[in-house]
Amino acid sequence: MLLRVQEGTEDYLITRLAREQRMGTSKRLDSKTVVFEIELIDLYAINPFLRTFIGRIVSIETNDNTWKAHFINDMKELITLYHTPEEAGIHD
Repeated sequence: MLLRVQEGTEDYLITRLAREQRMGTSKRLDSKTVVFEIELIDLYAINPFLRTFIGRIVSIETNDNTWKAHFINDMKELITLYHTPEEAGIHD
């Protein structure tokens, strides 16, 4: 997962990642970008953790395309609670 996390102002998110180091690894690429890597058997178990980073997720890579499609669809539905699909730039 590639995250946009501003160094200095969003350090609490870096702390959150550090607490989860037992599950995965994080690495700051620059002052605004962090990569978090983890291997999981059940990807649905990480969804509550991912909610911490909603709005900061740049990309997610996985071998489980079903989970990824479900996650992306959930995010689209969340966005449409606050914006029309046109405003949000959501295209099917």
